Amino acid sequence: MQLDSTSRLDYVPHQAPPRAAPIRPASQRREKGPFQGRSATQEDFPEWEAYRPRAPVKPQQQMPVLSSGTFDGVSTFQSHYVPHELVPTASCKPVQAPVHSSSPFQDETSYSTEFAPKKQEVCPASYPSPRGTSSKLPTPGATSSSARSRPSSSSRQAS
Repeated sequence: MQLDSTSRLDYVPHQAPPRAAPIRPASQRREKGPFQGRSATQEDFPEWEAYRPRAPVKPQQQMPVLSSGTFDGVSTFQSHYVPHELVPTASCKPVQAPVHSSSPFQDETSYSTEFAPKKQEVCPASYPSPRGTSSKLPTPGATSSSARSRPSSSSRQAS
């Protein structure tokens, strides 16, 4: 049996250059001295001057408010709404009435009339030994009747 694949047979090895040593970053240690209490981020990004926002601008009145009197409590939608009488639509669904016929009911199906019973085969796994082999050979784990009836030579010598 051949165990080589086309990928293995077509593979051509290449000579790769040796790997270069990794470049280590330079040490960024600060000078030794007393602790100043500021981190590297605080030194690299100093605070800007505080920005004070201006006071919010209040909108000016564009149109003068015209007061027409007291509030009625009715919206424009409510005052313009015209009620219409509801007319139910007729259903298009057919009337559910039983269908009567003078012919007798046929209770046969094509499957029941054309069914041909088939012989049920026995599963090959249910046999104690595979089909086609001699049944005289012992199955693994089983002892033959002749081995059970005769004592072994080692048991004869022990007595």
